[in-house]
Amino acid sequence: IDTVAPYLFGPWMRQLREKNTPRLIPMQGKTRDLIEQLRDGEVDAIVIAGSAGAGFTHIPLGDDPLLLATPGNEKASNPAGYADVAERDFLLLSDGHCLRENVVELCRRANVPGEQIGHLEASSIEVVVEMVANGLGSTLVPGIAASRFMSRRDVKLSLFDGELGVKRPLVLCY
Repeated sequence: IDTVAPYLFGPWMRQLREKNTPRLIPMQGKTRDLIEQLRDGEVDAIVIAGSAGAGFTHIPLGDDPLLLATPGNEKASNPAGYADVAERDFLLLSDGHCLRENVVELCRRANVPGEQIGHLEASSIEVVVEMVANGLGSTLVPGIAASRFMSRRDVKLSLFDGELGVKRPLVLCY
């Protein structure tokens, strides 16, 4: 999926080359499109955050924690709790990204008013993080992507406390 591929592609491909694994042709896309391609036999396997549904083998790869990304000059608790979420405007990835649904679900659980959710959207995590860095709102960043943003001073990443425990399961489906 789009929110995993940029961060797994390099390490996985290096390992597969080292093991002389048969040629793979990696693809990137949105969850629902990848599940449809798997169902139609257009691809052999997919890595998604969640389940492809009945009829597929699912191999858990681990949980990917989601972190709260806030502008670097704003106060945020670490770990973050409901109060840190409820007071923020949230930026979203465009429709079809599963991370978008993760943000919306977090906001629903934290009773964030609808007008504070999705006033700006982008098509990649990198662009959403740039929006955060420029003070346009906050978002969630997958743990798998966090290392790309941790050294930035204009973005603050916070884990969530136990009451929120926001994470998503990464699964290989075939």
